[in-house]
Amino acid sequence: MGYVEKDNIDRDDLSIWFKMAEDLKTLRKLEMGLRKKIFNHYFDDPLEGTNTHELGDGYQLVGKHSLIRNIDEAHMIGIVEQLETADISLDALVIRKPALVKKEYNSLTEEQQKIFDKALIIKPGSPVLAIRKKGKP
Repeated sequence: MGYVEKDNIDRDDLSIWFKMAEDLKTLRKLEMGLRKKIFNHYFDDPLEGTNTHELGDGYQLVGKHSLIRNIDEAHMIGIVEQLETADISLDALVIRKPALVKKEYNSLTEEQQKIFDKALIIKPGSPVLAIRKKGKP
């Protein structure tokens, strides 16, 4: 399934992995802070989408500005009448995507799960590791 072989792992590998994971956390945080600082400096009033700034010597800084628009279902339900009056089609604007309710799936029998599994795409997620002291969550 594409997993790394299990041999040749020792405590040094655990130590190296742990240090790398901690370094990555720090680097991600620092990189994001610097990225926002640079973006805000060069694109003080960005347009949604791709923005460019000439740096000279044939180089451009390209910044992508996005807005995340999530549906507030409770509010949406409250304006259904307004939407209809304004001739705004909710079906055209909102996708209703099926999602698995894992708790209900887990309550199925093994035979029921086998039947329902035919409708699922099942693949492994990324592994999660942590090192912690015994007795601590």
